[in-house]
Amino acid sequence: MTQKKSDTYCIVSSTEELVEALRKLSKSIGSLSSVLNEMQDELEQQYNSHIDLDLLELETIDIPKTIH
Repeated sequence: MTQKKSDTYCIVSSTEELVEALRKLSKSIGSLSSVLNEMQDELEQQYNSHIDLDLLELETIDIPKTIH
């Protein structure tokens, strides 16, 4: 029987319970990994968008002609 002691650990009394606990942990890690990958993709898109905007702004800057 699994006894939940806290959010960070549990006590298992059989190999089957250990295997089940590890499966749940693996699934949670997979879910977390998916969320982090989505966040990374979103941040990369935002970063790339800012770079594109910066380059666009650089291309449209009027440089005053100081040479007569």
